[in-house]
Amino acid sequence: GGTIASINERFRSMQLAGINIDGHQLARAREKVSASNGNRIALVAGDATSLPFADASFDRVLAVEAIFHFPDRIHFFQEAGRVLKPGGVLALSDFIPVAWIWPQLWLNFVAGFYGACDMRYSLSRYRRLARDTGFRPVVERNVNGHTLPTFAFLKSVEPLLKEYRRHSNLETRMLHVMCRLGLLRYSILAFEKI
Repeated sequence: GGTIASINERFRSMQLAGINIDGHQLARAREKVSASNGNRIALVAGDATSLPFADASFDRVLAVEAIFHFPDRIHFFQEAGRVLKPGGVLALSDFIPVAWIWPQLWLNFVAGFYGACDMRYSLSRYRRLARDTGFRPVVERNVNGHTLPTFAFLKSVEPLLKEYRRHSNLETRMLHVMCRLGLLRYSILAFEKI
């Protein structure tokens, strides 16, 4: 519920809907997030590749630190397009590999600390996906420099993650090295529904 909480604190008179496939995360969000500033919040169990919302019911769709967990980005883009009003915006964050490395990229976690992740979607692949699903790119921003300090925090909490220590250490270090070298670029992308 972190994204919903942040929007709720900063904006007024909004109707917000948060969706998560994990019931534990929804329960935690319900404990932590309360509507304020005249906002209304609905926290919904569901799959982002099969959204439980009516056609053309949203102005914005956000996927923050989630899309690399989805089994299929194509179905997510199609669903986002279905629930967005014309001119609506889909915004997401993702680890984007540099174009020359993505076909060889072994960073496709099947299990472990971060769960199933697919970080093999290049910027050109996103552009094709947008075109093929009725979107046009409007923002492509590499924010790696702003996110690198997160790795120091993740290292500091490793002792608390005894159950996952081996996976968390290895996976976090791999991500850190690849981001520091610029092989993976943590990016903000936005697409307008045509």
